[in-house]
Amino acid sequence: MALHTDPPHDGLMLHCTQTPAELSRFRVAMDVSGDAIYLVDRTSMRFVDVNQTACMRMGYSREELLQMGPQDLLTISREEIERLYDQLIAAGASGTTTESSARTKDGRQSTTELHRRAVRMDGGWIIVSIARDITQRKHMEQALRESEERFRITFELAGSGIAHVDLAGRLLRVNRSLCAILGYCGPELVGRTVKELSHPEDRDKSDAARARVRSGELQSTRLQQRYLRKDGATVWVDLTVALVRDAEGQALYEIAVIDDDTERKNAEAALHESAEKLRLFADNVPAMTVSWDEHLHCGFANKLFTEFFGLAAEDIVGKHVREVLGEAVYREIEGHLVKALQGHAVTYERIGRLRSGESRYLEVKLLPHIGEQGKVLGCFSVTTDITEHKLAAERIQRVAHHDSLTGLPNRLLFNDRLAQALSLAKRNSRQFALLYLDLDRFKPVNDALGHAAGDELLKCVATRIQREVRASDTVARVGGDEFTVILHDIARREDAETVAGKIRAALTTPFQLGSRKQAVDIGTSIGIAVYPADAQDADALISMADAAMYRAKQAGGTTVGLPRGAGKAHTA
Repeated sequence: MALHTDPPHDGLMLHCTQTPAELSRFRVAMDVSGDAIYLVDRTSMRFVDVNQTACMRMGYSREELLQMGPQDLLTISREEIERLYDQLIAAGASGTTTESSARTKDGRQSTTELHRRAVRMDGGWIIVSIARDITQRKHMEQALRESEERFRITFELAGSGIAHVDLAGRLLRVNRSLCAILGYCGPELVGRTVKELSHPEDRDKSDAARARVRSGELQSTRLQQRYLRKDGATVWVDLTVALVRDAEGQALYEIAVIDDDTERKNAEAALHESAEKLRLFADNVPAMTVSWDEHLHCGFANKLFTEFFGLAAEDIVGKHVREVLGEAVYREIEGHLVKALQGHAVTYERIGRLRSGESRYLEVKLLPHIGEQGKVLGCFSVTTDITEHKLAAERIQRVAHHDSLTGLPNRLLFNDRLAQALSLAKRNSRQFALLYLDLDRFKPVNDALGHAAGDELLKCVATRIQREVRASDTVARVGGDEFTVILHDIARREDAETVAGKIRAALTTPFQLGSRKQAVDIGTSIGIAVYPADAQDADALISMADAAMYRAKQAGGTTVGLPRGAGKAHTA
């Protein structure tokens, strides 16, 4: 009677007695099978036949395998294999299917799904093993398990709160971070709806965005929303929602990623409140204040600044100082700004021109904004309109240095101009002249016509002297009827004598005083001293010119006197 196996994989049949043709067909069937087939003699524990697939998979030739047994390939011991075979024989016609690992000739490990049956032949037992290679499947299964484990760990340990939400808005799965954000444990959250957990004012806030994601219009959506914690406190979150679809594109569930934004929101509110207080303060201080960042873009400007320059705050915030103040002003102050951004406090003055065309004197203080670790984050500018102060100071300066009657420099400013003339002449190896004038016949005019006429005469004298000299020369009133003239950069003494002659001639021309135009004749005695020929310091020059003037007056007046040895006095 023929005994046979009936393996499910390829319908292979084994008969106790087979004709040569049947054996040939059997061999062909074995070799074309995609599964490896091994026939093992239970008694000898040797392979009695193998197919071509077995040879290719294990890397051995058929001849090599027929000299081996299953214990040479499998990763379990011979004793364990024999025990499995005996259990198989005892089980009778029913075979077994198990997973098994074997070593290939080159040392690799191959995982197979092994179907075994025991067949009685010639008084002994043949174990028919049909092995299907599942190595790749096992690798894929292992990779899937590892991926799922990584996902589980990532899901649970993520710093952001994560939830899977069904299409009805119920929570399917939550991680520990979301539990911490909302103050619930996992089982308390699962099954609850998103709307239940939302702040009453925000329950419908995400509906429109979620609908756009589900329609496919958006891949995901992100928004700010409020939720209520278990203890009733409000928590601000940054919410991102995406949709998971199946292979056919049907929506399965949403993934919601939730980050607690409460701290930032509270800080933002506190900063806004602080900024409002700062603006209230800044808008009421009597100075123009602006903050500039490290790239000189405006971050803040107070009310006084915008009103002073006729600008709107929204038109200058975020703009570069060049755009705010103009290219010309930027070029003027660029150096100061660079110094401030290097961490140095700077104070400077400039003239600001308003849109009306009016000019104002401004004092600007730049204070560097120093951040952590000494990094300069920008600078603050505090600008004060010092026009009135400046004009007052100029008035005081003018009163202190000018004759109130004629407007000419007084003795104090004359001494300063003389010192400057000496310094320039020494440095440039040049010469200059000092003229000392004393009016002749001034006192009789003052006595006869009164002080008003005398004052008018002095002003007219000052005007006539100025007409005869260059704009670079200095004319000063140093006494009641005494004047001085500094003639800069003269080539020779005769040049000074020529100017002195012009002045003398101008002052001998009659003056018309008062409303009645009363004619008055006066003259002047003039002394000349030249640097460096006559003297090399200020006091000596004044003394020499004064002495020359007195000699001219003693000579009869209305003359030009020279220092002793410099030449004779010239009379009119």
